[in-house]
Amino acid sequence: MIGDQLYQADKNGALSLIDTGKETRWVLGNGNWYYLEDGVPVRNSFREINGAKYYFDYTGKMQTGLFSLWGDAEGSMIEKYYFADSSGEIIEKSNSWYYSNDNQKWYYFDQDGNPVNNKIEKIAGKEYYFDYEGEMKIGFFYYNNQKLFADASGAICRENKWYYNDGKWYYVTENEESAQSGIYTIGGKKYYFDFNGVMVTGKFNVWNGNTNDFYYANSSLEIVCNQWVKRGFDWFFAGEDGKLLTSQWMNDDFYFGETGLMAVGVVETDKGTYLFDDNGHKKEEVGTAKGWQLVDGTWYYYDEPGEPHNGWLDNKWYIEDGKMLTEAIVVSYDGEGDSYVGVDGLIQNGWIFNRYEWLYSEKGKIVKNCWKNIGHTRYYFSGYCMVIGLQEIDGKIHQFSDNGTWLGEVKTTGWFKSAAGAWYWINEDGTINKEEKKKIGDLEFYFSSYSGAMISNNAFNNQWVNSNGNLDTTNGWKRSGYGDWYYQENGKLVTGKKVINGIEYEFSPAMRAEQIAWMQWC
Repeated sequence: MIGDQLYQADKNGALSLIDTGKETRWVLGNGNWYYLEDGVPVRNSFREINGAKYYFDYTGKMQTGLFSLWGDAEGSMIEKYYFADSSGEIIEKSNSWYYSNDNQKWYYFDQDGNPVNNKIEKIAGKEYYFDYEGEMKIGFFYYNNQKLFADASGAICRENKWYYNDGKWYYVTENEESAQSGIYTIGGKKYYFDFNGVMVTGKFNVWNGNTNDFYYANSSLEIVCNQWVKRGFDWFFAGEDGKLLTSQWMNDDFYFGETGLMAVGVVETDKGTYLFDDNGHKKEEVGTAKGWQLVDGTWYYYDEPGEPHNGWLDNKWYIEDGKMLTEAIVVSYDGEGDSYVGVDGLIQNGWIFNRYEWLYSEKGKIVKNCWKNIGHTRYYFSGYCMVIGLQEIDGKIHQFSDNGTWLGEVKTTGWFKSAAGAWYWINEDGTINKEEKKKIGDLEFYFSSYSGAMISNNAFNNQWVNSNGNLDTTNGWKRSGYGDWYYQENGKLVTGKKVINGIEYEFSPAMRAEQIAWMQWC
């Protein structure tokens, strides 16, 4: 608003006048609601409209949420608080709770009708904390430099004991504060609580000011001390203080790496490189003699005892820290390009499948960033990788089959379905859209910022995109086209542990689900 005129700003910031005429009506501008009386926006005023009370600030914008106004009361200026729901309607209550369906939060209005905020309020004999927005807090929170905890009902817990809330354990200490960010000894046992006051289980690390110390809390919730720890297929050892042994030997037999993992196979230590068996026992030292040495199925080459070779050897094998590399991309022996060495360590030519991508090598060097005719078929390599799907090359869009065959140029705009069945949006300038979120018509679609393909029936930024490429906010199980299962709640994909219909699941960082019963934690 400029003066008494409303303007709309476009995405570039250019203003256009909104014609308000002389009407009395609501107007939406730049995402905010205004109310006109005879074409003039209401400002700095309350208005009752169709039986509901609203407030409009000095710009004319309708207020929502918690806000305050200063006014005169018996010769003194006081601050009066109000609360309006998402529709702008001011909620008027006293000595009463209010639940907002908009954000699923509880509020409380005191005897003067003020929504309580930034204070602890005693209600029916129990204490509750309401933050700066007036929302009742649950779980761990700070107030006046105190670390406090409120249970699921919002009641502040001051009794020295354990509390369980929403699948998490908390502990209130003797000084009525919540345990937080540290190790606490409770009943002779050690427990760790994170920054949010939640007790941590499994393997975790604690910064000691110089480096990370690692610990493990078992299924009984306590930190393990002076014993072996098994996590999945990995072994660790916890010392008397609970710290996992890291970067050190035990009994000159077992060795534990930087994260506490027990060494298995060939591992470099502070004393040299050794072979450890599947049970972690030291078997033999690597590189005690000049020349080749076969250790645990891998070849090593040392120029002299204790001096591992590095680089090409006889222009046949590539050695790194004494170890012959296999199935790897290495610098070519003339230094002009890269080569691929196979399972036997020798340079490979022809087609090569390297993890998830196809490469092609000729005359000992991998083809890179170019067109290539192989047999009677034309291919394009982006970096080292054979291209599939749609690809922009020299300002033009080309289509390739799933086996890399060039299918020709794409000369269209708008929606385009590839031979592999993936959908793309071709911009008016002939480029592939790679905006992750794009509005087309009345709908928003989601795309891969890497390939430009429309995301379909898959996870995206902790949310679910359906088979039509649109956001799906419904709760429940979701299954991707790759067969992975996800679970969505309140419009977000769940991560971590979650109990669903009485069964506990663990959702990995990629949000795929694995039933806890299938995992070996201890």
